[in-house]
Amino acid sequence: MTEKKIYKSKLDFKLETSLVGNSEMQHLDFGIASSLIRSFLDDESLVLTIRGRKYTPKIEFYVNKHKITEESVQTEVDAGYEGRNQVVLIEAKNAVNQKCYYQTTLLSVPAVADSYKKESQCSVF
Repeated sequence: MTEKKIYKSKLDFKLETSLVGNSEMQHLDFGIASSLIRSFLDDESLVLTIRGRKYTPKIEFYVNKHKITEESVQTEVDAGYEGRNQVVLIEAKNAVNQKCYYQTTLLSVPAVADSYKKESQCSVF
């Protein structure tokens, strides 16, 4: 079992507005504002660049040797961060689901991926 670590914010003041409410977006905002996400992913260059609903172009992928073709699959990116060398999509849920798969697949489709040359990953926060 991994030892639990307590994260100490890199801010020198308390974010009081982060105590109001209890939403996924609010927790993600706190995670980037306090540098928790940058520290966890070991990438100080990450900045928020993607949020909200997106539709995929035509994508093809394999599941158990079966070719799947999809087009215009709606995804919702809770938070997407771009850094010098990577794009990170974060799903603010308690479990990984199909949504992360489609989002990461979208970033690897030539029509999308040709516009940048960075590694992509999907994380649950």
